[in-house]
Amino acid sequence: MKKIFYSVMAAALILGGCAENSTVQVGGIYGAITDKATGELIKTAGVQLDPGGIKTVTGSEGQYQFDDLASGTYSLTVTKTGYKDLVGYSITVESGKTAKGDAQIEKLPAALRTTNSAGQDITELDLGESAGVITANFNIFNDGVATLEWDITESSEWITGVSKTEGVLQPGKTQGIVVTIDRDKLDGGENTTKLYINSNDGSKEMTVKATGAVKILAVLNTLATTNVAQTSATLNGIVTNAGQPAYTERGFVYATSSMPTIETTITKLTASVTTNNDYSAIVTGLTLGQTYYVRAYAINTVGTAYSTNEVSFTTEELLAEVSTQAVNNISIGGGSATLNGTIVKAGDPAYTERGFVYGTIHNPTVEDDTKKVSTGNGTGVFSANITNVAEGNIYYVRAYATNNKGTAYGEEVALDFNAVMPTLTTQAVTSIGIGSEAATFNGTIVSIGDLSITERGFVYGTAHNPSIDDTKKIASGIGTGVFSVNVTGIAEGNIYYVRAYATNNKGTAYGSEVSVDFHAIMPTPTTGEAININVTSATLTGTIVSVGDPAYTERGFVYATFTNPDVENGTKKIVNGSGTGSYDADITGLTTGTTYYVRAYATSIKGTTYGEQVSFKPESPTVVVLSASGLMVQKVDIGNGSWSAMNNLCQNSTLDGFTDWRLPTKNELAVLYNEKSAIGGFSTKYWSSSSSTSFSDYWYQEFTNGSQSTTASFNGINARCVRSLP
Repeated sequence: MKKIFYSVMAAALILGGCAENSTVQVGGIYGAITDKATGELIKTAGVQLDPGGIKTVTGSEGQYQFDDLASGTYSLTVTKTGYKDLVGYSITVESGKTAKGDAQIEKLPAALRTTNSAGQDITELDLGESAGVITANFNIFNDGVATLEWDITESSEWITGVSKTEGVLQPGKTQGIVVTIDRDKLDGGENTTKLYINSNDGSKEMTVKATGAVKILAVLNTLATTNVAQTSATLNGIVTNAGQPAYTERGFVYATSSMPTIETTITKLTASVTTNNDYSAIVTGLTLGQTYYVRAYAINTVGTAYSTNEVSFTTEELLAEVSTQAVNNISIGGGSATLNGTIVKAGDPAYTERGFVYGTIHNPTVEDDTKKVSTGNGTGVFSANITNVAEGNIYYVRAYATNNKGTAYGEEVALDFNAVMPTLTTQAVTSIGIGSEAATFNGTIVSIGDLSITERGFVYGTAHNPSIDDTKKIASGIGTGVFSVNVTGIAEGNIYYVRAYATNNKGTAYGSEVSVDFHAIMPTPTTGEAININVTSATLTGTIVSVGDPAYTERGFVYATFTNPDVENGTKKIVNGSGTGSYDADITGLTTGTTYYVRAYATSIKGTTYGEQVSFKPESPTVVVLSASGLMVQKVDIGNGSWSAMNNLCQNSTLDGFTDWRLPTKNELAVLYNEKSAIGGFSTKYWSSSSSTSFSDYWYQEFTNGSQSTTASFNGINARCVRSLP
């Protein structure tokens, strides 16, 4: 037998302090759980042992077991879904022994319930009074633990269906039931019946309610009779209320006496029952010249309803019914067209002639206008070709058919024999060359119209909407599609307006107007920053953004010591080249410390345009010019040493290409001290070229406090070289 162990540790807790005494012997409990009625072993039943609350579950053969139990009396609790709980089943355990504890549990009975979709118990279905509601739902639910066998009975004439009338339900399962009714079988007002649900565990009653409409006759009206002929007519009626229940037959009664009924009618004419309230029926076999009386009728389960009104008609001969269709195969150049019509009804008696009448005034007739007879008979389409139609007129056309009653005409259609002119468009002018005074005009013939094109091309001028009376340029070809022509001799300085044109025997048609601006476009230069700036030279930079139209013939720079220099009053530096892009030029002979203003320029036959103004000041990065004092000063000390050594270094200096460098005089050294911040880089003491009364002593400048003193020439002092400006 398979043993299931749940919690040894929990059992150990029950033993408690016994664990301290190794001589204590423990016992156990085992057993099986069975069905009280059948003796069947029950698996997966829950078993709890108290005290201690130790739990386990029965195995596949209904067995359970608890080990390591102290001696004493225990209580079993057994639980299983669908069974009554077994509580307080007592078992005594002796020390060192295993007690047997078989137990039985009792199965719960089955139970029948009727519920809605939310699981709530219900005993009534109410379908109300809405005509569209013919079904209602409920559920049969087995709320027990045993199989439920059930069936449904009912005896109502207006319940026409129950989706399922018997079945078997397992515990916890649900069976949906749909009840269907026939509202036409309901009595007016509230109707009530019952469904009986029986089972092996009880029964239920389900009350079914539905409210029936009040039953009434249909309501009708007889409409005017149409298509009255020698021996036939169309009778017309309308149902204004279908009745309750709705009618199942409708039609007409007619007689040679007033207020006919089904009993007195010559023949009962029925009409199909559809969702359309209007209906008709054709009556035949009538007598020419006889007067007839007509009423509409409808039948439902209540009885036969007639229209309260009647209409009368007298049979007579009937004109044909004709319609006129659009004219086709129109050839204005050939002076011909095809007229089209349809005989909808041949008339009564049938027509003996058909055809078309046409003229230049409205509503042409066979008596007054041109007639074109078309052979044939019966209903359907017919046509006739006409020729020698003059261009320039609008003709009005009607189909006709003639019988003994007279002539019937179709509706009027118009035939416009005015020639349609060509359709064309004008495209943008291309290949514009202002310098060459030339351009290409472009156009498209979309359609040639009704008449052949005899000439096409372009017209242009300086005023809007040019015509062939202005300057004209003929293009070859006469068909549809794109066409172009090159035009020369167009003067710069004007805006020209251009239109494509096409001419036929009727006149000239034009495309839309486009314009071409023949004003020259000036070149666009920009001025860059001056670079490579030195004491007397620099490099100027610029860019040609666009060459203009016509293209520039000269480019370069103008510069001066005043603002906005131009080619007339500034110094001009021409730079060879053409096209767009950057360019530069080196200039020399500049004055150190003077601000110069520069503009790039480009010249075309139309004039000169300039870039923005930039400025720069020539000076070396290695020297500082003190213009007010007439001095140029080196920015870096030339050395530190005796007066003689420093004097020689200055006299031999060739910085920036100058060879007249020297030590500053005593007074010039004072100037350098005053300008030390602008010059920069000074240390503490500096030699002058001036000596004291003792030729072995020379003046020096203290740059920490500005004092001047003399010292022996062999002492080591810094030197800063200067030169006089020209």
